[in-house]
Amino acid sequence: MEFQGQWYVFYHRSTHHSRMMRKACMEPIFFNDDGSIDQVEMTSQGAGPPLDALERIPAERACILHGQLYIQACGEKNEELAGIQGQDKAVFKYLDFGEGVEKVRIRVKPGESGGGITFRADYPWGKRLGHVFVPAAADLPANWMDLEAELFGLEGVHALWLVFDGEGEKLFSLDEFEFY
Repeated sequence: MEFQGQWYVFYHRSTHHSRMMRKACMEPIFFNDDGSIDQVEMTSQGAGPPLDALERIPAERACILHGQLYIQACGEKNEELAGIQGQDKAVFKYLDFGEGVEKVRIRVKPGESGGGITFRADYPWGKRLGHVFVPAAADLPANWMDLEAELFGLEGVHALWLVFDGEGEKLFSLDEFEFY
C-alpha cells in the first residue's frame, strides 16, 4: 500500500503460542531502479524509527523468536515472553543506544529452574554486552521482579539479541527491559 509517497508491506506473525492468534505488522518498502523490491526485513520498529533503548521496551516487541519461547498474555493489555528454555533467542531490530548505555534493568518472573540472559549486539555471536542471572522461583514469591546488570558500552543503532541459558523447560518469563 502507498501512503503519502511511501510504500508499505503488511503482514502478520503468530503470537500467544497459537496458530490462531496473530499480530499485525508493517514495514516500509523501497523500489530499485529496475522496479524490483529487495527482501523486506522484519523489525521490532515497523515503519517507525529505531526503538529508543533508553525507554521501556516491552518483550513482546521481539521481531524474531528462535526456540521454544513464545509471546503470551500476562495481564490486561500486557504480554510477555514465556516458555523460555536454554539456547532460546529473542531478537529486537533495531534499538538506538544513542551515545551509550552502562546498565540494563529487566522485569522477570522466575520459573522452575532459573537461568540467564546474555545481551549481544547485532548477531547471536556478536559483541557480548552483559549477562543477567535470574534465580529459580523455589525460594522466591511467584511475582515479577526487577533485576539489573552492568553492560559493556554500546552506541548507535543495533539489533539486540537476547540469548537465554539454563536447564529445564520454563526458566522464567520476561516482561520488559530498559537500558540506562
